[in-house]
Amino acid sequence: METMQPHPETSPARVLPDFDSWVAARGPSLLRLALALTGNRSDAEDLVQEALSKALPKWGRIGGLDDPEAYTKRMVVNAHVSLWRRTRRREVPVAEPPFEGSTPGPDSGMGADERRRLWLACRSLSVSQRTAVVLR
Repeated sequence: METMQPHPETSPARVLPDFDSWVAARGPSLLRLALALTGNRSDAEDLVQEALSKALPKWGRIGGLDDPEAYTKRMVVNAHVSLWRRTRRREVPVAEPPFEGSTPGPDSGMGADERRRLWLACRSLSVSQRTAVVLR
């Protein structure tokens, strides 16, 4: 990754590209990259928007780089990775728990006699063993 060092020819007389005109010229390239990453135009536009919103305040430094497009493309990739990490950690609700009915209960299909025998077996355990079974 290229560091944010100004171009060797940078001097007060050097004119940095205007951010708006640079985005108008290079924006489609950034969008193509984001589209390849996400596979979805809406998400791709969001990625580019996020990267450009972070690039604008730093444009004085980024615009002075040898290749500001490479730096900005890296910002798009980083935004995609961050988004992927955030959504990967999110809990996903499901219609039914995966182990529904695996624990005995009133509606588990277990007969009253079976439940009574199970309860008597649990009562015959010591307190610490019962605690371990319940916690398990």
